[in-house]
Amino acid sequence: MDAAPVQGGAPAPAPAPARPPRRRRRWWFLGLVFVVFFITLLSPVNRRCLYLFVAWLPALPALAFRSPGPVVGAFKRSGPVFIKLAQWASTRRDVIPGELCDAMGMLHENVPTSMSRRDLERAVQMIPNLEMQDHLMGGGCVAQVYKGRYNGSPVAVKIRRAGIEERLDVDLRLLKKVARTVTWWWPDLTWMALEEAVDNFGHYMTQQVNLSFEAQHMQRFARNFESDRHVLVPPVYASTESVLVMGLAEGLSLSNFVKNVTDHDLRDNVHTLLVDMMARMGLVHNFMHGDLHPGNLFIKTEPDGAPTVTLIDVGISIAMTDSLGKMVKDGLRPVFTKNAEGLGWAIVNYHKKEGFAEMGVDLPGLAVDMGNLL
Repeated sequence: MDAAPVQGGAPAPAPAPARPPRRRRRWWFLGLVFVVFFITLLSPVNRRCLYLFVAWLPALPALAFRSPGPVVGAFKRSGPVFIKLAQWASTRRDVIPGELCDAMGMLHENVPTSMSRRDLERAVQMIPNLEMQDHLMGGGCVAQVYKGRYNGSPVAVKIRRAGIEERLDVDLRLLKKVARTVTWWWPDLTWMALEEAVDNFGHYMTQQVNLSFEAQHMQRFARNFESDRHVLVPPVYASTESVLVMGLAEGLSLSNFVKNVTDHDLRDNVHTLLVDMMARMGLVHNFMHGDLHPGNLFIKTEPDGAPTVTLIDVGISIAMTDSLGKMVKDGLRPVFTKNAEGLGWAIVNYHKKEGFAEMGVDLPGLAVDMGNLL
């Protein structure tokens, strides 16, 4: 029986995939429009909360595996308030793992920066006789520092980041909302006064945002140490709320000094200088630098071999009340004599006088534990 003839030629093309019905595409589009519309209707605080949730989502598994990199990245993405919180939290090795403290400590000198032509133009418009250079020296969570020339002399120009006031306001409102919720959910934490702590934090952050306050603080520190040639403060040439023109700080930051300088005698002299400076701030001047981390101290060795320290970034500074000054004085003496219990009692007595120890149960035990902790 003859086989049936096979027809030649190319195989028939495969049928085209069926397109999704128009109605389904329409629903996807309407859903996207609804999400965008819903987000725009949220209050600024709720939108910020949604953004922070997305920013921190990749960091949550890293917390479980003690991987600090994604956590620090989340702090950077979260903005200035959270960067400042990370900087302060990096000192709490008693409650935070050391590797995370080390990673967060890098934010003292490694805050994200970006050249802004608009900021340069704004500074020139606000400060007469100022010339800006395309040289970004560094920056913090509130402002960035550029090189410039003022009346022909080289200067450092600190320019507040654009939009920082609005972001600060929203973040502080969010933190206060969280503090209120936590206190309501866990009444046993009332003694921590979380809302008052947020208010206090907000006061100092607002102080740092207004650069005219920093100019006043620099001038006050300069007067306090004018008779000491080893403690320096850059001179202030001009200032507004958003621009500060000052002298250049010379030397190495304290963190780089500690890493790179091995001369034992020089390191010992720097330690003595810093202890003496802090003691005079607390015991004599009653005016403290409130953000005195290693990135805000510059060390320089003079030709005679003596070290000098230059104070920068003094926006957060504390003019101490009589009671706070007494606590500092009562606390510094036990620190120098290594009397842990005496230090603890100085802090506890201050809080008793201010009415913050009413819920205390074992104040003597608290004084001992706190003194040993510090």
